Amino acid sequence: GIADAAVVAKKQPDGQSELLAYYVPAAKPATESGNGLELWPSFAEQSVYDELLYGAMTHDERRNQSYLRAMQKHVVGKVVVDIGTGPEAILARLAIQAGARKVYAIEVEEDAYRKACARVDSLGLSERIFVLQGDATQITLPETADVCVSAIVGAIGGTEGAAYLLNDAHRLLGTDGIMIPQRSV
Repeated sequence: GIADAAVVAKKQPDGQSELLAYYVPAAKPATESGNGLELWPSFAEQSVYDELLYGAMTHDERRNQSYLRAMQKHVVGKVVVDIGTGPEAILARLAIQAGARKVYAIEVEEDAYRKACARVDSLGLSERIFVLQGDATQITLPETADVCVSAIVGAIGGTEGAAYLLNDAHRLLGTDGIMIPQRSV
């Protein structure tokens, strides 16, 4: 992924030297060969968003408790849309735990979609969590959502891809709809 690189030694005021590295990223192809999947806006780290990373995130209690606290303030009795639910549908499940009436959990990846459906079914939550497979920018929900939850920033989407998806998610929300997280830095 690197087109060019250089390393130079820089003298510090104390006489010590430090190495500084510079690189030029390689140009990315516009599409992934063979399947026509458009990568702009990109999926960024999607190719390395594997079971290990996803497992670490879904079992990060500090992260999950932060989401749960935010949801307890905003989702009680409401309809929630979860963009990029993943195979464990963790945010959809946290939304139900926090008191959401219903969750539409959207997943673009077919394998993750199948796993999310199986997980939701195994927990007996299929009457309240509806897993939808497809591109979140193309899906129409059967009703307007009140809250959108997502963990795609920094996880499966780089800033340009995540911004595109999350900005589009506003069309799924009512006029007073909110996003969790409300903003990302």
